Amino acid sequence: MASVFAKNLRFLREEIDISQTDMGDRLGLTRASIDAYEDGRAMPPYQKLKRIADHFNLSVETMTEDELWGSPLEKEIERLKQIEEEEEDEKDIILREEGSDATLEEQLHSLNISLTDSGESKQGLPLIPLVELKHFAKYLNSSWASLEPQLKKVSFDLPKDGNYRAFETGQDFPFPKSVLFVSPIENFSAVEDGDRYVVVSKSHGILYRTVFSQIGRKGTVILSAEVGDIDTIEIPVSEIKELWAVKGFFSKTLPQPTKDLSTINDLVEKLQAELKRLG
Repeated sequence: MASVFAKNLRFLREEIDISQTDMGDRLGLTRASIDAYEDGRAMPPYQKLKRIADHFNLSVETMTEDELWGSPLEKEIERLKQIEEEEEDEKDIILREEGSDATLEEQLHSLNISLTDSGESKQGLPLIPLVELKHFAKYLNSSWASLEPQLKKVSFDLPKDGNYRAFETGQDFPFPKSVLFVSPIENFSAVEDGDRYVVVSKSHGILYRTVFSQIGRKGTVILSAEVGDIDTIEIPVSEIKELWAVKGFFSKTLPQPTKDLSTINDLVEKLQAELKRLG
């Protein structure tokens, strides 16, 4: 991930023909920082990474995962179209209601998600233990066997044969008053770079992070937050007690628009015109 980002940053800067100093001035960063990022000696924290991606009208995922230095114009057009489609899809598939002060339990009931103290699910769906924020300290410092009986269970539309937990989200998740549905990662080497996980750490607590594995090279993982001015950190894998892959979530907070779709349409049209000219 760091190597791809480094090459992308250098490629994009050279494409617009500016120096590292000029790039730093545009982004509010030092020349030394730009040099370190392009050389792969450092990785910016998420907020700075997003600032860089936004400057080039790209997503963070594209900056860190796609090899832009080899991309033809056709690929760029498809990328922009995909962004447009994803922005439209988000409006349809996420069940949310803006400005609600309802409790977590009220939100679950309003979405027809069953919350129960019993061991039975009326819909025949798996019953998933719900770890609320108020339980986090106990989760970290006591055994699961002693904590589980105190937790409510939530039934949600997931395969019945899975092992799941649900975590209420804190300030490190983009949408407040949300619940993440997760399944365990037994082998930490199976981490997929750029995927979202709930990380239970001995020293950092319970975190929602995008994870990038350095296990093979350094025995560490890079944890990148998606909100706020939370620094990207790198921790030894030995500090991780549990790792849970995010399978889904619900929230009643409406996301803010991240891109101007009319701008994307303009870019697509310009690139298509350029392709015709070159063809």
